[in-house]
Amino acid sequence: MIDESKPYWFAEQLGGGDFRLTDSSTLGGVSVKPFVSMPSVAARDDGSHPVVFAFHPSDRRDISVLGVGDDVQLLAERIRDSPVT
Repeated sequence: MIDESKPYWFAEQLGGGDFRLTDSSTLGGVSVKPFVSMPSVAARDDGSHPVVFAFHPSDRRDISVLGVGDDVQLLAERIRDSPVT
């Protein structure tokens, strides 16, 4: 469940891969807290379900750094030999 009192970004995972957030993880160059949630999202018109995560900035003042439609990279720890995208 997402704590709506804290700022967050939704990000769709465009490639496969398992990851673990750490204290040094970033999303689009912005430091994120080392936890993530997966909100329920509606299916697309074709019936597929996007893989979406909610990330919280480490500093709430950074919430405006990323905007809707930005293509960003997640830097996090890989789990097993999975690529993180």
